[in-house]
Amino acid sequence: MHVETIRFYWRKGLLPEPRKPAGGIRRHGAADMMRMQFVKAARRLGFSRDEIAELLRLDDGTHCWEACRLAQRQQQDMRQRLADLGRMEAALSDLTMPPAPTSGLSRPGSRRKTAPDSGS
Repeated sequence: MHVETIRFYWRKGLLPEPRKPAGGIRRHGAADMMRMQFVKAARRLGFSRDEIAELLRLDDGTHCWEACRLAQRQQQDMRQRLADLGRMEAALSDLTMPPAPTSGLSRPGSRRKTAPDSGS
């Protein structure tokens, strides 16, 4: 993960900022690394930064129902996006299919589908 991304997570409260030893480099522990992976995966799956912050806040084990409701809401949103993507994929498939073969040669003056006349 890029250092600027980590600093951004510090500023947004998604990741605790470790103390910096004198003249040294900040080191994150295993728990912080798991948290970074969680944040990155949650972003990739479509959770907003606010939703991720909420999930992390709820991760103390005392807010299970709230975390569950937030995850269910996100799951519904994902299902809707998947359905939308499926429709878009079908439309793109229709656009990219080669035209069906015709019986015979094109004749001069035959009617073809064209864009509506723009009136010019």
